[in-house]
Amino acid sequence: MRRRILDEAIGREAHADALATLAASRPMDVHVPTLWVLARSRRIRAMELRGSAAILPHPHEHDGRSIGG
Repeated sequence: MRRRILDEAIGREAHADALATLAASRPMDVHVPTLWVLARSRRIRAMELRGSAAILPHPHEHDGRSIGG
């Protein structure tokens, strides 16, 4: 579950980078303010996902203690 959340965060960051690149490279063909807002929202959601993943227990931990140790 944690890995899936982190993968989603990485995907959203990559999408945000692509939107920012598009806005910078084709300013006459796209509505730049809209792309910047979309990129920002993707980055914010990526940060939220990373925070959610951080509070999940690590796969090798149980109740804060290492399993098998």
